[in-house]
Amino acid sequence: MKDGGMHDSPGVAGHRPPLTARDVARLANDQSTANDGKVSRPAELHAWVVAQWQAKLDVAWAATPGPWEALAQDSDGQNTVLSRGPGDGEKATGAFKAVWLEVQSHDGNWNINLDRQTADADHIAAFDPAFAVAVCESALRRLERHRPTFVVDEPPIIWYCVDQGDPWPCPEVLDDASPFAGQPDFPEELKRP
Repeated sequence: MKDGGMHDSPGVAGHRPPLTARDVARLANDQSTANDGKVSRPAELHAWVVAQWQAKLDVAWAATPGPWEALAQDSDGQNTVLSRGPGDGEKATGAFKAVWLEVQSHDGNWNINLDRQTADADHIAAFDPAFAVAVCESALRRLERHRPTFVVDEPPIIWYCVDQGDPWPCPEVLDDASPFAGQPDFPEELKRP
């Protein structure tokens, strides 16, 4: 039996720079060349899920980190979400280190829905960029542990999860792919049975 193994792909420890499209393509090529030097479908699928989480991480890193808080509704019924960055109230390069977002939630007829507006503001504050970074980095670390590898005994090649030895894609990869199921390019192989 021959173990096809996988090359180490970059981890997500600390605050590493975001992956570029070239990095993702390299990951797909490096992860497996089991089929006579051709990139395997499992490696492509794994790189696709990694790229989705990396794109979310890039957006979160670009935003004001927070912490964010939802402020009480003002007298006009307006909800506001505030990010008080480090040194709140101190001037930095001529601007305050804070971000205000006014939240407006409308029904289908453009009528303001104050209950929904408050819930939306609370949601935005609870899932601030710092939280989103932590969630994305957690998913990327898990995907690193659950990358595909293969064994060649006799054809066909058998793909399995490096971490658990389960058939690939393992349940953890399917879970990490599931938030992207609504995307038009979502791979059929990553849908839950």
